Amino acid sequence: MAINWNNIRPLNNSLNDGFEELVCQLASREIVVGKDKFWRMGKPDAGKECYWILENGDLHMWQAKFFTTSFSATQWTEIDKSVITAIDNHLNLKKYCIAIPIDMPDGKVKGKKSMLDKWKSKTQEWIDYAKTKGIYLTFDFWGSSELITRLSKKENEGIKYFWFNQEEFLDTWFNYKNQESTTALGARYTKDLNVELPIAKLFDGIARDENFKKQSDERYAEFIEKYRDIRITTDNAIIKENLEILDVIINKAKEDYKEIDFDGQANLGFDNIIESLEAAYDPTEKVLRDFYAMRSEKEKKPEPHAYTRPFATEVNAVGKFISAIGDYKDFLTGDTVFLANHPYLLLVGEAGIGKSHLFADVVKTRSEKQQKSLFLLGENFSNRDLPWTQILRNQLRINGIDELVFLSALNAQAESAQTRTVIFIDAINEGEGVSIWPNRLKSFIDSVKSFPWLGLVLSLRSSYERLMAPDAQFDESVILKVKHEGFANYEYEATKRFFDFYGIIEPGTPILNPEFHNPLFLKLFCKSIQAKGLTQIPAGVDGITSIIEFYLDSINTKLSAATELHYDESKKLVHKAVSAVLSQMVDADQEFLSYDNATTTIDSIFSGNCYKPEPFLKKLLSEGVFNKDLRWSDDGKQFEVIYFAYQRFQDHLTVSMLLDKHLDMENPKDSFEKGKLHELLKDDVACWKNQNLIEAFAIQLPERTGREIFELAEHAKSFYQIADAFLNSLIWRKPESIGDAAKDFVNDVIAHDEELFHRFLGTVISASMKPEFYFNAESLHNFLSGFTMADRDETWTIYLQDKYGDNSSTNAVNRLIDWAWKDDVKSHVSDNVMLLACTTLAWFLCSPNRYLRDATTKALICLLENRVHLIPRLLEKFKDVNDSYIFERLYAVAYGCVLRSGKSQSLMELCNYIYDNIFNKDMVIPNILLRDYARGVIEFALHEHLELDFEITKVRPPYKSQRLPVKFPSNKEIDDKFEPDGEEGHYGKGQWGSTAIFRSMTTEYGRKTGGYGDFGRYVFQSALSNWKIDYDGLSNYAVERIFELGYDPKIFSEFDSRQGSGRDGGHNERMGKKYQWIVFNELLARVSDQCELLDESEWDEKGKTLPYDGPWYPNVRDIDPTMIIKETKAERYKKYTPNWWFNTNFNSYASPIKDWLIGTDNLPVPSDILEVADSDGKKWLWLDIDLSWTEPETLGEDKYGSARKKLSYWISSYLVRRSDLVNIEKNFKGDFFRSDLPEIRTMTHVFSREYYWSAAFAFHNKPYYSGEDWIEVYSRKNSKLIGEFHRTSEYFLWEEEYDCSKSDSIYYHKPVQKIKEGLEMKFSKNEGEFVDGNDELVCFDPSVNNKSLTGLLVRKDKLIEWLEKEDLALLWNVKGEKQVLGNWHWKKGEYLGQLQISGLYKLENHEINGKLGFLKAR
Repeated sequence: MAINWNNIRPLNNSLNDGFEELVCQLASREIVVGKDKFWRMGKPDAGKECYWILENGDLHMWQAKFFTTSFSATQWTEIDKSVITAIDNHLNLKKYCIAIPIDMPDGKVKGKKSMLDKWKSKTQEWIDYAKTKGIYLTFDFWGSSELITRLSKKENEGIKYFWFNQEEFLDTWFNYKNQESTTALGARYTKDLNVELPIAKLFDGIARDENFKKQSDERYAEFIEKYRDIRITTDNAIIKENLEILDVIINKAKEDYKEIDFDGQANLGFDNIIESLEAAYDPTEKVLRDFYAMRSEKEKKPEPHAYTRPFATEVNAVGKFISAIGDYKDFLTGDTVFLANHPYLLLVGEAGIGKSHLFADVVKTRSEKQQKSLFLLGENFSNRDLPWTQILRNQLRINGIDELVFLSALNAQAESAQTRTVIFIDAINEGEGVSIWPNRLKSFIDSVKSFPWLGLVLSLRSSYERLMAPDAQFDESVILKVKHEGFANYEYEATKRFFDFYGIIEPGTPILNPEFHNPLFLKLFCKSIQAKGLTQIPAGVDGITSIIEFYLDSINTKLSAATELHYDESKKLVHKAVSAVLSQMVDADQEFLSYDNATTTIDSIFSGNCYKPEPFLKKLLSEGVFNKDLRWSDDGKQFEVIYFAYQRFQDHLTVSMLLDKHLDMENPKDSFEKGKLHELLKDDVACWKNQNLIEAFAIQLPERTGREIFELAEHAKSFYQIADAFLNSLIWRKPESIGDAAKDFVNDVIAHDEELFHRFLGTVISASMKPEFYFNAESLHNFLSGFTMADRDETWTIYLQDKYGDNSSTNAVNRLIDWAWKDDVKSHVSDNVMLLACTTLAWFLCSPNRYLRDATTKALICLLENRVHLIPRLLEKFKDVNDSYIFERLYAVAYGCVLRSGKSQSLMELCNYIYDNIFNKDMVIPNILLRDYARGVIEFALHEHLELDFEITKVRPPYKSQRLPVKFPSNKEIDDKFEPDGEEGHYGKGQWGSTAIFRSMTTEYGRKTGGYGDFGRYVFQSALSNWKIDYDGLSNYAVERIFELGYDPKIFSEFDSRQGSGRDGGHNERMGKKYQWIVFNELLARVSDQCELLDESEWDEKGKTLPYDGPWYPNVRDIDPTMIIKETKAERYKKYTPNWWFNTNFNSYASPIKDWLIGTDNLPVPSDILEVADSDGKKWLWLDIDLSWTEPETLGEDKYGSARKKLSYWISSYLVRRSDLVNIEKNFKGDFFRSDLPEIRTMTHVFSREYYWSAAFAFHNKPYYSGEDWIEVYSRKNSKLIGEFHRTSEYFLWEEEYDCSKSDSIYYHKPVQKIKEGLEMKFSKNEGEFVDGNDELVCFDPSVNNKSLTGLLVRKDKLIEWLEKEDLALLWNVKGEKQVLGNWHWKKGEYLGQLQISGLYKLENHEINGKLGFLKAR
C-alpha cells in the first residue's frame, strides 16, 4: 500500500499538525506491555507529542516531525533539540520514538554519510547523553514503511480512511448532512421557537465540554461553600469530634476533585467523591442531632422573651450542609454526569412532545460550538436492510466501507478535535423502524460503544418502548433512558414565545389551559389562527368545544385549498372524517382504530370529492389530527393503529357523540337515570373509571342544556370526581355557560373542602381577567369585600402565603404576577381587562408574605404606569376595604406609576381624587407611608407645573389624627388582658400567636430585663427613638391595637408557627407581623402629628427639634415604587464582560509576588480607559469608575486562604472653574494622595426617581448628609484655598431590608443635579439611563441593564459643549494600589506592603492628559 504523505488531512490548516495527530492516534493504540495512562501534549511540547506512562512509572514517548525529504542540518538540529529536551525533563524515560513520513536511504556515496548512518550515529550520541543523567534509553524510528504497516492493520482502517480521504468529515460535509435532516423535519422544527428547558443540560454531559465542566465546578463550589458556612465554636466534645471527622472527609473529597481529568474520554472517577459524601452524612447528622438535643435541654428553662430558638444559627448551617451533601450527590449520580462517562441516551416521549425539535436544536447548538454531530431520521430507514447498510448507502451515500471503518474514521475525526462526535437518530419508531430495530438495536448501540470518542442519542415514541427497547433488556448498562416532558413547568414562557413568533396578540391573561402546554398542539393552534389570517384568538374561541371546532375548521380550510387536496371547503370533509373514525371507536369502546380500517373509512369520505387524490389518512396524520401508533393483540402480535393526537379532543368529541345519541334535550335529567349516560356516572367507581369523560360532560352539558352535571345527575353531586371535573371545567367553558348553580355548588360543596376550595381560588385567579367569566375579578372583589379583615385573612390570605417565592411551585398567583411584572406595554389589553387584572392583584396586597406583596406592587406598577387614568377607579374600588395593608400599597402603586410615567396626562384627575379622599378631611388617614405616597403624587404634579385648584398646605405635614392616649397601658395591664394561660402560649400551641406578638413587640428595656424582640428593638424603637415619646409605653398600646384590629391567636397561631421568626426567618411573615406593621405605621403617623422630632443633624445642640417632613427621617420606607428592576447586572468581584464601553484586561500575574508587587510595567493606562466609542462612533467619557483585577482563586479553595495578586483603580471626576485650574494643578503637583478631594455621595432613603426634585432629595441635600454642591478644598501644606470642586456623580443605593421585590441591593451611579440640569436630561424609561429631549441616550450606568462593571458614562460631545458654555473644566482623580490578598506570610523583614498609585488627569483640547505616580507603602 502506497501513501502520499502530502495528501494527509490538515489539522488547523496545517499538514504538520495533521501528521502529529495521526502519530498520537497510532501511539495511543500501540501495544505497550504494562501501559497505564496515555498523555497528549500541547504546545510547547517539551520534545514530545505524546507518551505512555507505564504501571512502574516508566515513560515511552513519541516525537513527530513532518519532514518529507532527507534531513537538512537545520532539521537534524531540530530533532536533536527535541530529544535532549525530553531527556533533560524526564528521568523515567525508557523509550523514545521519532516518527517521520520518509524511509531512511542507505546509499553508499564515498565521503558522505547516508541518512541511516547519521541516524545510528545520533541515536548513540543520545544514548550516551542519557547515561550521564542515569537514564538507559532505547530509540525507535517510525518511518513511512513503519507507519504504513500500522495503518494497514484491520483495526486502523478507519484511521487511514479519515486521514487520507478528503471527501467526508469536513465541516461542510457534517453541516450539509445535518441540514438535510433538519429540513426534512418540516413543521417539527422551527429554530426561532426554541424554549430553554432543563433537559438540554443533559447534552452538556454527552458533549463533556466546557459547559459540563462549568456545571460540575459550580456544583462542587456550592457544596464546599456550604461546608465553609459551618463555623461552630463549642465545648461539646462529641460535636468537636464529629466536626474533626467531617473535616478529614471533606479534605479527601477536595483532593479527589483536583485529580479529576475532564479532558479525554476516560471515566471521570467521581466514585471516590460519592463515597466521601456518603461518609459525610454520619458525622454531620450526629452534629445536628446533638444540637437538637442541646436545644431541647435549653428550652426546658426558656429565656424570658427569647425570640429565636436556641442554636438556630448552628442548626441552620448544619441543616443546609446536609441538604448540600444530598444536592451534590444527586448531581454526581444524576443523568448528566452519567452521560459524561457513558454518552448513550434514549429519549422517550409522547407524540408531539418536542423530541425532534430538541434534537435539531441541540445539533445546531453543537455546531455553533464547533462540536460535530451526525443527525439522521428514523423515517429514512425505508426498507428492512440492516441499519448500518441503510445509513451508509442510503442516508450518507458512502460506498465501499463497512460500519467499523466508518465508525473508526468518525472516531479519528473526534479524537483529532479532542471533542466527542455524537450520532443522533430521531424517531427510530418511524419508517420501517418497527421491523428493523427490535432485534438489532442493542447490537447497533454496542457497535458505537466500541469507539470511545463517539456518543449516540436516539429518540423513541413512548408507545413503542415496550416493543423496541423494553426495560428488561435496555437498562442503563446498555443505554440511559430519559423521558421528555415537553413544556411542563415552562408553559407560560412557551405560550408567550409561540404567540410572539406567529404574530398573535397575547391575550389579556396568561393561557393556562393544559393543552396549550403541549409543544405540537401549541404550534398547530397558532398556525390555525395564522392560516385564518387572524392576529388574535377570535372571540368565542375560549371554550374547549369552540377551540376544537376552530382547530378542525382551520385544517379543513387548509386541505381544501387548490395547492392541497382541492375540494369544496363547505363540505367539511375533515369534520366528517373525524366523526366517522370517532363513531367506530365509540361503537367498539376503544380509543384507537386499526390503520387499515381508518384508511378505508377516510378514503370513502374524501374519494370522489377531491381534485388531487392523495393518501388521505397520511394528510390528516401530517396535519396532526391523528397519530399513528402500535398496539398488541391478546396473542402478542403487534398492529398499527391511529388515534386522536390530543386526548382531550378525543374525550370531547366522544362525549359530543354520546350526547347526540343518548341525551334527551326535552328531559335531560331522565337521560342520567338509566341508559348509557347513567352507566358512566352510576357510582363512585364508574366515575373514577370515566374521569376524563366526566370532565367533558361537565363542560358540554351546561353549554347544551344550561344545567350543570350535578343538576342532571343529582345522585353524583357529592362524588369527589364531580367536584374535580367541575373545577377542571371552569377554565375551559364558554363564559355564558356558568351561572348561579355553579355558585351554589361552590358554596355547598367546594367551600367545605380546603383542597377543593383552594383549587377553586386558583381557577378564579387564572380566569379573573375575563370580563364575561362568572367568577371573574369583580366576583372575587365582591366576595372578599364582605369580610372583616381577620375573617378574610383566615379564608384568603392564608391561601396566598406560599404562592410566591423561591419555594413556591407554579400556580395561578405567581403566573399572574409574573405576567404583569414585565416591562412591556400590553397595549393589546383593554382598559376593562386591565382593571380586572389590577383588582385581582390588589387583593394579593393583604399578604404577610413580603415577597408576594412586594412583587404584586411592582406588577401593578408595570400594568398602570402607562394607564394613570385607571388609578382613580382602582382607588375608588378599594377605598372602603378594611385592610390598610392593601390601601397603603395602592397609593405606593399610584406614586410609582406617576413618577415612572413622567407625564402629566391624567395627573390632574388623580391629584384631585387624592386631595378629596385623603387630605381634604378633618383627620388624615393615620398611615405614615400612605400619606407619603399620596403627597408625593401631588408634589410631582407641582414640580411639573400643573395648576392645582386646592389648598396645597393641606397636602403637607403636619396633619391631624386621633389623639394618642394620655397614659399608655402598663405591662401588667397588657399581660392580664392578652397573655396566654399556661402552656397554651408555648411554641406550637393554640395561643402561641399571642406569645409571638408579645416577644416581637418588646422594646430593649420595655420589660425591664434587656430581653427584646427584633421588631420591638430594631423597627419600633428605632423609628421612635428620635421622637419625644415614651416608646416603651407606646409599644404596649400597639399590642392593644393589634388585638383591637382583630388578630385572633386561636385562628392564626398554627399558621404563624409555620412561618419564619426573627431577623433570620425570611420575610414570609406571621399574620401577627402583618398586624404589627399596620399598627406601627398607624401609630407613627399619629406620633408625627402630635409629638416633637429631634434633629440628628444638630449634634452640637442636643434636644433641638425640627418639623416632621416625611418618612425618610426617621426612615421607615419599605419599598421603592419608582423602580421595577429586581437587581442590577453589575459585575463586582469578578471578571468583567467585554463591552464597547470597557474592554481593558489585566492578566499580568506571572511574576513572583515580590517582583509583581513593585512592578509598574503593563499597567492599564487611565486615559485609554476613560474615553470610549460606541458602535456608531460616538465618544463617551467615564465620569466615575472603580476597577479591580484579581488573580483567579483555585476552584474550591477559600478565596482568602491563599495568596492572590490584585490591582485596583478608583477614578472619580470633578468639575472645576477654569479660572481655578492653574492654581489647582500647581497645588496638587507635589500632593501624591489628594485625599482631601470630596468622596462621591451615597443616598439610601431617597427613591430612584425622587432624585433632584422631591422633598426627600431636598432634605438630604445638605452638608450633614454630604449634600454640598461646590466644595472648598484647602492645601495640606498651608491651609490655603486651592479651589472649589463639584462632584459629577451620585451613588444611588437602595438596600432596604424589607423590600423583597429586589433580589439584591440596588446601587449604581447617577449624574449630579448640576450635570443633569445642565445637559437638560430626564429619566429614561430604563432604570439607570438619562436621555435628552429627543429621547436620545446621554448618560448612563451600564451595569444596571448589562453585565458590566459599574460607573457613569456621559456623551463626550454633549458634556464638552456644556463645559465650554459654563467655562468649566473636568478633572479625574486616579487612585489605585497593587496588593496581595489572602494568608501570605512574608519572611521577617521582607514585607513590602502595597504599591500605591496616583494620578491627576484633565480634559484638555478634547483630549485626556495626565500620568501616574507610584509610592511603595508599608
